[in-house]
Amino acid sequence: MKPVRLAATLVVLARSAPHKQYMHRHQQINTSNDFEVLMMKRHRNARFVPNSYVFPGGGIDQEDHTLFASCDTGKDTLDKAGRVAALRELAEETGSVLRGDGTLLSLAESAPYNFCNGVDPSATHRLVKMGRWVTPEGFPLRNDTLFFGCIAHHEERAVQETRLTQQHSEVENLVWISPSEALRLHEDPRNDFNLPTPTFFLLLALAKEPHLATIEAHWARQLSAKEEPPVTTVTQKVQQGENGTVEFTMPNNYFCSLPSSALLPDGAYRFISDSNPRGVQHSNIYIGEASDHVKDINCSSFCNA
Repeated sequence: MKPVRLAATLVVLARSAPHKQYMHRHQQINTSNDFEVLMMKRHRNARFVPNSYVFPGGGIDQEDHTLFASCDTGKDTLDKAGRVAALRELAEETGSVLRGDGTLLSLAESAPYNFCNGVDPSATHRLVKMGRWVTPEGFPLRNDTLFFGCIAHHEERAVQETRLTQQHSEVENLVWISPSEALRLHEDPRNDFNLPTPTFFLLLALAKEPHLATIEAHWARQLSAKEEPPVTTVTQKVQQGENGTVEFTMPNNYFCSLPSSALLPDGAYRFISDSNPRGVQHSNIYIGEASDHVKDINCSSFCNA
C-alpha cells in the first residue's frame, strides 16, 4: 500500500467586481455571493483528480519543512510547512504571490522582492486553518491535505485583474468564480465542472455566506485569538450503496473557521458527485448522527439564491 502523501491547499477569496470582465474570470451569472474564489482545473493527465476543479495546492515537500525555518509563526512543524507549501503551490500553479499584507501580485510584480519559490514568509501569518481531509482508502493516490484560507486584495485594482500564469503541466484552466456559481455549473451536466467531495462541501459552506465582510470579520477574530479552533481530521468512510451509489460518512465538524450556520447539520444527504454529458452520478453522505431520511443537496435549496 502506498503511503499517504502530506499536502496543502489554499482557498483564496476576493471581493467581486461584477461590472468588469477579467482575464481568467468565468462569465458571471446570478450569484448569491459578493465574493469569488480562485479555482483551477486539474490537467486531464494529472495523477490526482484529473479534469476536476480544485483550489491551488499540492504535496508538502521536504524543502517546505526547511524553507523559512526561522519564520516565527508560532505553529508546529507540519502546520508551518503546510502554510509554506500552500503559498508555494499558489505561485507555481497560478503564477501569483500573496504578500504579507494580503496583496496578490503577479510573478513579474513580485520579482523585485526576490521571494524564494514565490513565498513571502510574512504571508504565512495571514492563512487561516480551515480543515484537514484524508483521501479514503481504495484510491490509487491518497493525500492528507491541510486546507488554509485567505482574503486577497489590491489597493490599485480588482484582485481579479492580477495577471495569472497557469502551470501547463498541471493546470488546464484558471478561474475566479463565486461559490454559488461553481456549484450551479457542477450540477448542470452540460458543463465540464466536476468537483471532488472536499471541494464540493467547502464551496457549499462558502456559498451559504453571501457577504465577504462576514467571513473577513470571523477570520480576523480567529487570527487575533491566542488559540486556533480545533481541526478534526476528516477520514471519509466510503462504501457501495444500493444501485451502485457511493456512500460517504464523515463528522459534522468537517470544516472549521466558518460560521457554524455554513455547515450542514447532522443528517443524510444526496448530492451530485459527478456530472457530465454522459449523465449525472449521485452519492449519499451521512454526517454526524445521521437519520434515515435522505435530503437532496442542490445549490437552489442550500444557497442564498
